[in-house]
Amino acid sequence: MGTDAEDDGDREPFVPTTIGVIFAIFFRNSASSDMDQHLKLIREQQFCPMISSVGHFRSFWDITSLFAVLFCTFSVPYDMCFEPPKSNPASIVDMVVEAFFLIEICLNFFTTYIDSDDGEEVKHPLFIATTYARAWLPIDIISSIPSETVTRIVAAQSDGDGDSNLAVLSQLRIIR
Repeated sequence: MGTDAEDDGDREPFVPTTIGVIFAIFFRNSASSDMDQHLKLIREQQFCPMISSVGHFRSFWDITSLFAVLFCTFSVPYDMCFEPPKSNPASIVDMVVEAFFLIEICLNFFTTYIDSDDGEEVKHPLFIATTYARAWLPIDIISSIPSETVTRIVAAQSDGDGDSNLAVLSQLRIIR
């Protein structure tokens, strides 16, 4: 008859499958205690270079993003009301801001986050991607549709019957 220590030593270590890890990420409340411990170890591993959510680069990026959002706050209503010519210098800035938001989506997949349960920084790409995909990715994709650029392309290819489509497309900017 063995002791409890011997019984624990005879047990094989818990090694979850990738599907098990993904399942545990999405359904955290139903994960076993062994899975919780394994997930905690995985979250702390870093497989590729990551951007720290509390680092200087991310702080600079967030401040730049704030200015981009403020620019959109004023430029979108102005563009919708007055329809300035497309050669307007602000139009070039619009395209730069649209590119900035598209780059930010990519950057968010490489930015760590602080777990709300234990306050630790999560560095694993799978955890970062699933957390971002569940929270902000849909909103970021919808708000980052490069409507100004798409409007220019459609206007250049249209012979005049696509004006109603252009009006609908330009109204999408209000989502931002």
